[in-house]
Amino acid sequence: KEPSMMKPDSSVKVPSPPKSKYRPQQEEVKEQKRGRGKRFKR
Repeated sequence: KEPSMMKPDSSVKVPSPPKSKYRPQQEEVKEQKRGRGKRFKR
């Protein structure tokens, strides 16, 4: 059962990077929309 859990772990790590890329982009858009006023004022 240990090797079986290690195999899915690798599979989860692969889709993790692509999801992480999508998260920062969505977070950047939220920060840009929210930080637009603060960044522009600064």
